[in-house]
Amino acid sequence: MGLLKNKIVSVVLLILIAGCARSVIKYSTKPDENPYQMFGKNSGRIFYVPIEISDSLVLKWENDSYGSYPNSSVSVYDDVVFVNDLSGRIFCYAIEDGEEIGKLKYSSGSVHSTPIVYRSKVVFPVALEKENLTELVFYNYLDGKELELFEIPGRVLTQMISDSNDILFTTEIGAAFRYNLSGQKIWETHTRKPTRSSPAMNDSLFIFGNDDGEI
Repeated sequence: MGLLKNKIVSVVLLILIAGCARSVIKYSTKPDENPYQMFGKNSGRIFYVPIEISDSLVLKWENDSYGSYPNSSVSVYDDVVFVNDLSGRIFCYAIEDGEEIGKLKYSSGSVHSTPIVYRSKVVFPVALEKENLTELVFYNYLDGKELELFEIPGRVLTQMISDSNDILFTTEIGAAFRYNLSGQKIWETHTRKPTRSSPAMNDSLFIFGNDDGEI
């Protein structure tokens, strides 16, 4: 009986330890003059990269995560890779060997959008599962601290845009927002039409479509 009790206590302790696993990314990078900062690399969504790739590909590294993946990409800054998944996690891996540097966990929702990384900050939206809301998170991975968290009406299910020092995005209810990297809202507008397309930009023109087929 005593042995069984000890085993039960050990299992409980393991569960508690696993449940309290650290949710932090803390890492120092060098300035990157040509980062892959967001989905499509730039605001015009130009996916073409002018490099030659051999047809004899060799696996360099692999790693595991928890949730499934949306229709998004990774973002890269200096020597780290950021990956989002639908279980509400952001992972950070070393680009050379795939070692996990850290992860963030937001159990209340899913991260559908590629994280936007700018120097020591990473910005991403957490679409809440049980509410028609999004938590917009600004995280400083140099200090390993969350800077700001803003509640946005509607769920962000598509890709965001980085334009200079600003972040632009739309929500499922047809609202559009522009924030700067300090977390200040520059503007918002509401079209009141369901919107599930990823926006793009051409110069200062912010373009997106809605479920009615309008641009």
